[in-house]
Amino acid sequence: MENFGFGLLLLKMTIMSFCFFYTTQLVAQVSNGTMGDVVVCGGISNWEVEVEQSGTLVIQDLPPGFTFEGLVTSDCGVIMTNISPPTFNVPGACIITYSVSADCDAYKARDPQQGGDPNFSFAVDYTFNNVPISLDLISETNSPQLTVELSADVNSPNPYEPFIRVIRVCQDGLDAYIDDPIEVCTSLGANVAILGAALQTSGGSIPLTLNSSNCMTINTSQFQHALNRQENGVGDFSDLLEGSDPNDNNSTAECLYVEFELQLESCDVNADFSQEITSTWGCNGDVCALPSVFNINSNVSNGIPFLEMEYKSDEDEGCINESFRLNKVFITNSGTGPAANVVFNMTNMREGLEHWYFNSTFDVGSVYILNADGSQTPIDTDPGRITNYTIRGSQPECHDRFDALGGVEQSTSFETVLPITIEPGQTITIVVPQFLCCESSCHSFNTWRMSSGMIESQYPRFLW
Repeated sequence: MENFGFGLLLLKMTIMSFCFFYTTQLVAQVSNGTMGDVVVCGGISNWEVEVEQSGTLVIQDLPPGFTFEGLVTSDCGVIMTNISPPTFNVPGACIITYSVSADCDAYKARDPQQGGDPNFSFAVDYTFNNVPISLDLISETNSPQLTVELSADVNSPNPYEPFIRVIRVCQDGLDAYIDDPIEVCTSLGANVAILGAALQTSGGSIPLTLNSSNCMTINTSQFQHALNRQENGVGDFSDLLEGSDPNDNNSTAECLYVEFELQLESCDVNADFSQEITSTWGCNGDVCALPSVFNINSNVSNGIPFLEMEYKSDEDEGCINESFRLNKVFITNSGTGPAANVVFNMTNMREGLEHWYFNSTFDVGSVYILNADGSQTPIDTDPGRITNYTIRGSQPECHDRFDALGGVEQSTSFETVLPITIEPGQTITIVVPQFLCCESSCHSFNTWRMSSGMIESQYPRFLW
């Protein structure tokens, strides 16, 4: 019995040794050949597997995110007998070439920010004559990497004046490229408005369309306009946004330069002037990487205008029929910054109180700025005129009198944007001819109102 037990143990050991030798021999007979590097969300790459004897080879599993694209060729007349899983009838020693591609899951498998393991080893699992064999990849799996950064900005922009901010989105993935459209999005603080966006080119810019979420798509056909970080044109017509080649010292990352036309909507230095720009990449309707994010905040110009007004009439306060009363309005900028786009408004009735005597009107065709040298700068009041002047039945002669005095256009109200910028410390004089008809009665000749302020400004100033 003891000899029988020893013999059985020896038989088991012999069988185990034979199986180990047989499996080792099979592994040695299946090996990697040439394997092309793979770009995630890129094109198709070819891989070779070398088999030293006849048999049935099955690709059981590829690395995460990889897809078998098809049999390319073989040097022994391999027959593909099944596509899922890919199965090959190998007549003898052979080099088999097949093609693969990789999607977002290949990136996510190694991205720690999305639960992946950066040290995860990619391998291909085969079976050859029903024996499992796993071979680690000897090729690289390269991924794009987008970087969003500032290229140009305006230091301390003025409120309510458009300015341009330029950011660039660079493809910094080595030996990688993007061949799908990319999306660039922006979110804005409560006091910043976006007026438009454009893609910079070597010789100009191309308008980009913003959707309701303030996102824009840059198509692959626009990648030809890519510049490097030195703003030299490096794009071509390959429809690829390429990274640098570590083996080529002249190779640089390609970047897309995006112009944002912005406007600060407040004069308050504590307002929310923030902007966030994001961009990401992906394929097949999936986003591979978490967004690349860039945040910036504008500092409103310290030079804030502050407008004050005074009024003076060259004539007495009574009714006159011999000339127009020349109302002079003095607007002074007592702030520290220039006041552009100044709106001036004047009406001959108080707000909410109808001037029912109808004996006062302005000659809005003759409003002008009186310059310091005595010259005049006409003010176009046409866009904001309200011509509703009427004459009471007792004074129909007023129309004739207005014309006789050289009047151009009667109006009870007007509003206009002044054609000049009022610099800090500067005072301008606006002359508004007023017609007071006193043919048979004269009442309430001076019930009018005026106002001035920067467009959309929180600092208008009124004078009654």
